Amino acid sequence: ACDLCSSLTRMECTSAILSTYTLVGLTDQMGKTLDHFGEYLGWNSLSRWDTCRSKFGKMKKNSASGSYQKVKPNSPEWHHLEEKNKLDLQLFHHAVALFESQNT
Repeated sequence: ACDLCSSLTRMECTSAILSTYTLVGLTDQMGKTLDHFGEYLGWNSLSRWDTCRSKFGKMKKNSASGSYQKVKPNSPEWHHLEEKNKLDLQLFHHAVALFESQNT
């Protein structure tokens, strides 16, 4: 069994696992993500990687994402969602920081 999380809270454990075992990519920084993945995995020297990379780079965002009513920042709905997703937001911010540190 892994001792990584034996004395940590769930959030600390999840953050530790993310930091220790995960290569982070962000869809809103797809170019930088693909550059990093290619370098880390040794794919940059493969001729097929350029083809895959260009296809990923041309992918459009989820078309359903624009079909929902947007929640206004600082509205009661915003605060409700923020509270319900507090741990997810903490983990996301950790992942963004990890992404930045992995790409330096």
